[in-house]
Amino acid sequence: MISIRGMIDRFEAFRKECAGIYDIASKVAADNQDTLLSLNRDQMLLGRNTDGDLLSPDYLSDPHFKTPEAAKAYADMKSKLESQHNARIQNPSIYPNKPKNTPNLIVTGPFQGNMFINVSGRTYNISSTYIDTPDISHKYNDKVFGISPESKVFFFNNYIAPEFARRLSGIIQKYG
Repeated sequence: MISIRGMIDRFEAFRKECAGIYDIASKVAADNQDTLLSLNRDQMLLGRNTDGDLLSPDYLSDPHFKTPEAAKAYADMKSKLESQHNARIQNPSIYPNKPKNTPNLIVTGPFQGNMFINVSGRTYNISSTYIDTPDISHKYNDKVFGISPESKVFFFNNYIAPEFARRLSGIIQKYG
């Protein structure tokens, strides 16, 4: 039979191990940086911002184009590249295909190809070293870099939750 002191010591050890569970998300994010980047790229390729909403302005509303004809011509050109761009999507089930006039923030690839992530503690920052990154980010209301709610759910369900369950199971087995 275990003494009260033994029970208290065992509970304290259990509590300390459980406290480490809070760091699981940070460790999983650090270990899966490429996945977080691919989720952000997929959002862009499917025309979504960090809120999961369609990127705006769309081509026909973009003040960059001097005429509606120029906007339509650009949208048509991008539409012809759609299958090539969609081939880059790594997690296609998160969002439906974007409307034709919605940007996907890719033409030849250097903006998305130069994306990077910094994970520090419980936060992460995604950006790109591409020269026009500040202009692109500003144009889309600084909602280009980051993980949308839908992508967060995907990442949690497929990466964080399994690790959480594994760790918790180990703790429960250890302390019964």
